[in-house]
Amino acid sequence: TPNGGDGSRKGLRLAAFAGLCFGAFFILMGRVSEDAVFWPLTSARITALLAVLALGLVSRRAALPRRAHWPVILLAGTLDVGGNVFFVLAAQAGRLDVASVLSSLYPAVTVLLARALLKEHIGRVQALGVVAALVAIPLIAA
Repeated sequence: TPNGGDGSRKGLRLAAFAGLCFGAFFILMGRVSEDAVFWPLTSARITALLAVLALGLVSRRAALPRRAHWPVILLAGTLDVGGNVFFVLAAQAGRLDVASVLSSLYPAVTVLLARALLKEHIGRVQALGVVAALVAIPLIAA
C-alpha cells in the first residue's frame, strides 16, 4: 500500500521502535512527582517540536502544513495533550495499571475510527493487531 501498511520488516521495526518509545514515555510520565504535572508535559512537547523541526530540516520538506489542515492538527494536538495530562493525573492517583491499559488501546481505536469515519479497509495485519490489543487487556491487568 502507499502508506507502507503492508507488514514489511521495515514497518514492523519502526512499529516496535515506536512502541518502545511510547512505553518509555509512559513510564517516565508515571514517575513524575505529584507537584509537577505540566512541566514534564511541556518539556515533552518542546522536545517533540525540536525533533520535528530537525527532521524537517534534514528531509527538506515543507515547514508548515496547508492552512486548511490547521484546525484538524490543532484538535489532534489538543486531544493528545489532554490524554497525556489525564495519564499523568491517573498515575499520580495510583491507578497507573488502568491508565496504561487504556492508553495502550489507542492504536486499535485509531484503526476502528478510520474504518468508521473514513471507510478505510482494515487489513489482516491491522485486524490481528486490534484482536491482539483486546486479548492483551486482561493479560496486562492481571
